[in-house]
Order: sequence, then C-alpha cells, then structure tokens
Amino acid sequence: MYYEIRRYQAQPGRREEWVRYMEDVVIPFQASLGIDVTASFVDAEDEDGYMWIRRFEDEAQSEALYTAVYQHDRWKNEIGPLVYSLLIPEKSVITRVVPTPASPLRRPGLRPGGRRSAIPVRIQRLQCLRHGRDWGRCNSRHGTSS
Repeated sequence: MYYEIRRYQAQPGRREEWVRYMEDVVIPFQASLGIDVTASFVDAEDEDGYMWIRRFEDEAQSEALYTAVYQHDRWKNEIGPLVYSLLIPEKSVITRVVPTPASPLRRPGLRPGGRRSAIPVRIQRLQCLRHGRDWGRCNSRHGTSS
C-alpha cells in the first residue's frame, strides 16, 4: 500500500476556484471510479499552493485506476482541460510515500488515536449513491456512521 502526495500550484489568484472545482468535480469523479482520496489541503504559506493525497493498494490497482480516470471521455473532454487551465502543470510535484510500520495510515479509514476517518465514509456514500443504493442500507452494510 502507498500514498501519492500531489502538490499543485494554481494559476495566480485562482486557488479558491481550483479548490471549489476539486471538491465539486474532480474528487467526486475520481472517487466514483474507485480512487481513494484521503485528504486535500491548501498551503498555509503559499497563497496558490494546494495538496491532496490519494491511496493505492498496489501498482496494479493504481495503473487500472489511472486508466479508468485519465482515459475516461469525461476527463479528456471536460475535466482535464479545465484542470490544466486552473493549474501551472510544470510546477506539479507528485511524491509516492509508504507509511512506516507504526503509522495509523497503514490501516485505511483510521485516524491517529484509532478514530474512524470521515473521508472513507464520504467516498462510500458517493459509491452507494452512484450505484443508486439507499445510503441507510448501504451504511449499515459497511458498518459505518455519518
């Protein structure tokens, strides 16, 4: 299992627009195709900086998910072009990291202290809704709460 830490630089003065687009379009789209988005951040020291983290089980999974997302017609024709207009692509930095043996990130869905993270629950909710399932029934099947 590994994580990608993706650091982007928004076009000057467009970070707020970028964050809105990420939260309203990019993250839900990628989550609907199976990508586990574990966090997103704005850089407190750079007014145009943004970071997000994605989790993958292994290389085979990441390759399959990359294909599902980046070869999708919606990405190629709608989402991707807007992403590239909001960012400075050549300033993007993608770092692959592996949690240390004692890291809580080795156990997906847990935060430090053993508390469940809301992010996987949100993604499960999106997946349930995407498949037309009632969240209440889906929620009880996953054993989570919102």
